[in-house]
Amino acid sequence: MFDGLDKPNLVLHDILKDITLPSCFNKYEKDRLLFFEKRYIKAKNCYDIKPCNQIGKLNIIESKKMYKNKIKGQLREKILKQYNESNCPVCGREYFKINIDHVLPQSKYVQYSITPINLVPMCSDCNKIKGDVNYGFHPFFEDYSRLEGLSFDIRYNTVDEDIKINLVYESDISEKLKKCLNFYGMDIKIKIESKKKIKKIKKNLGSGIKKKDLIACLESLKSNLKFDNNNRHNMILFDYLLNNSDDLYDYIVN
Repeated sequence: MFDGLDKPNLVLHDILKDITLPSCFNKYEKDRLLFFEKRYIKAKNCYDIKPCNQIGKLNIIESKKMYKNKIKGQLREKILKQYNESNCPVCGREYFKINIDHVLPQSKYVQYSITPINLVPMCSDCNKIKGDVNYGFHPFFEDYSRLEGLSFDIRYNTVDEDIKINLVYESDISEKLKKCLNFYGMDIKIKIESKKKIKKIKKNLGSGIKKKDLIACLESLKSNLKFDNNNRHNMILFDYLLNNSDDLYDYIVN
């Protein structure tokens, strides 16, 4: 979840060399796109780059056609082959359908429609959530996979067996991480998954469980997690449950 990726080996020069360019694309357009690529790479925050809807004879419509007809066809596999990843860098789930996201949308940034540093692999769900906005998580420049500053506050209601899960943002959490959790709906996803895990623990152990067996169960579940960035939120959850095992134990046995 929110896992950084190595910057692509492909650069715009490689793309331009491998595709048949439209008639509106001449030396001026090529030089300007190469110039804008350098600006993107050097930018402290690519989202501060101003939109541009035309460069010479190359407009938004033509750039979209160029991407659709050339990149999606000829070079899609070449672009994706750079990333030996089976999980979406945003949500951490295994790819069901992989898309290429324009971090700076091609509807507003004609200069980055085919620039590799702006083309990010993403699952179809996260790509749909992001939509056509110039905001989001950029795995080539950002990495929040450790979810530093994220914690839980879990309250149990033994009367109706309900669980209320809140995410706690400690003082050291990144503001961008907080916004990304909300923007992509990962905060809701984490809470839903966590509630399911706790209810499953209660169901499997039963009300006759001893406290030491609960601790052993939690430690086992934590140790069996695949230790990677996509499980970080689960690691944080089990740390919380172990540190607050008295509350969980009362919920299970009552």
